[in-house]
Amino acid sequence: DVKYAAELQLQVESLFHFKEKSEMLQSQNTELQAQLLNAKSIIDSERHSHEESIQSLKETHQKELNQLQESTQSEWLQLIRQCREDLEQATLKHDVALKERESQQQQHLLEVEELRRQINSDAAAFNKLKEELDLVKGRKEMLQSE
Repeated sequence: DVKYAAELQLQVESLFHFKEKSEMLQSQNTELQAQLLNAKSIIDSERHSHEESIQSLKETHQKELNQLQESTQSEWLQLIRQCREDLEQATLKHDVALKERESQQQQHLLEVEELRRQINSDAAAFNKLKEELDLVKGRKEMLQSE
């Protein structure tokens, strides 16, 4: 019976030791689960913070993109306006130059017409003088022959 009692004593000590070890492991497990929950909480918080940061960056990027598009669009519109103004000014200058040229051509035509009239007038006067000269020559010959 002593042997049985000793074996029982060993089994009781072994069970007691096992119980202590089990309680220690359970305590460690509880502590590890608390650390795990804490780590999950930190990770969730970090994830949420990163998501907010990413969302903020996306919004900032979108605002900057919109501003750039508006700016670029505004610059294009300004460039188009400037081109239109330049075209209008060039057209006006061209129209003025064209009217001036037409006026010069009209003046030239008037001068040519005046010269033509003068030439015709001079030719008529010349012909009249020639006729008179011919008459004078004819009279002179007539007078000489008498």
